[in-house]
Amino acid sequence: PASPAAARAPGRGRAVTATMVDTMVVLVGWMGCFGCVAAILVCGDPESGSCMGRANAWLQLTLPDLIRAAFLKFGGGPVLNFFGWLRDYFCWRPNPIVQVMYLALVIGGFGTFIVKGYPFLPNAYMGGWHRYTGLVCMATCLVTFVLASSTAPGTISKKSAREFDCYPYDDVLYERRECETCEVAKLARSKHCRVCDICVSRFDHHCIWLNNCVGERNYRWFLSFLLIHAVTLYYGLFAALAILKSHADEKNLMGAVFVHRTTGEKIPAGYTVVFQYLMFHYGALMGLLIMCAVMGTVLFGFWGYHMWLVAKNETTNESFKWGSVRHEHARISRRWRALQRQLEEARALARKQDKEGRDDDAVLEGLGLSTATDGTDLLDLPTQAPPMPINRYNHGFWANLGEVMRPRSLRPLD
Repeated sequence: PASPAAARAPGRGRAVTATMVDTMVVLVGWMGCFGCVAAILVCGDPESGSCMGRANAWLQLTLPDLIRAAFLKFGGGPVLNFFGWLRDYFCWRPNPIVQVMYLALVIGGFGTFIVKGYPFLPNAYMGGWHRYTGLVCMATCLVTFVLASSTAPGTISKKSAREFDCYPYDDVLYERRECETCEVAKLARSKHCRVCDICVSRFDHHCIWLNNCVGERNYRWFLSFLLIHAVTLYYGLFAALAILKSHADEKNLMGAVFVHRTTGEKIPAGYTVVFQYLMFHYGALMGLLIMCAVMGTVLFGFWGYHMWLVAKNETTNESFKWGSVRHEHARISRRWRALQRQLEEARALARKQDKEGRDDDAVLEGLGLSTATDGTDLLDLPTQAPPMPINRYNHGFWANLGEVMRPRSLRPLD
């Protein structure tokens, strides 16, 4: 027998459902692209040689130059000037555009769930108290957003430089020098933000979602912001699944027979057919479910990446620098191994040609074999490759986490 509720899904609705499915696929694709671009802009340092850094430089430098050249070629001067101003304002100046987008996305999404989901609470899988815990989660998201956005990251000035001078110079990533822009001492682990035009203590990155730098004093709120949003999104995913599952159980969708309204063809239930039915009748909840799944996974992954950095006591900025250090160390080690092979080959040749049993190095000098092809004196070559520099700021996970939750600059002086 055909299910009366399910029988309304095929026919004309089938075409509408297909359109909605296509729309959701496009929406998810755009969300994925947006997430990739946002990750590149947030995590990529255009001054580094990493893949993310090169992608960031291409998006912010090369791509705008290509667009500018195209506009100039076709006489789009005024339009080019407008887009140049827009790019400068959006990329290189503090502005609330993305903050407004965040509020619209979060409040709009939660408002949609209140309208479309709350009427179905409680159900067989969720109690009515989830209405209140949902409000608590939403409020917590907004609180962490305000804290991360409004808390000063640790601005270094001539007056506050002593307050933030909490880390020693490691002579690997940081050396004593002055910030040419701010004209203050460039403290260890600090960096000048080109967007905010300030020097920030323990600089991590500039976050466009917060319209603020993430530094020593608001990094804990940034981590809380990521974690709370990821948990809330997964909570929303679970709630949407519970509501949709309760509808499917009530109408026995998996045991129903769907009837094509035009041809009268009977279609047995399956995951694809039920998915189309739910998309047609509960499109808003299905859209929220997909958005929560995608964005929750992205944010949880981003939070996990930052916890990995915390475990090493590195910032995002420092992770790029350490990548450059590892690359340079690998280059030096390869050169040392190549010179070591040349030295061993030269000594073997010297032993073959020496008939008096003299010292190998003396024979090398006598035969003119002590100099490498690039002019390096092989006899001065160290016996071992230079070691990889260590991160002297890494004191173990719990100590590192303590520095995040209780910043050094806020601790009383010993």
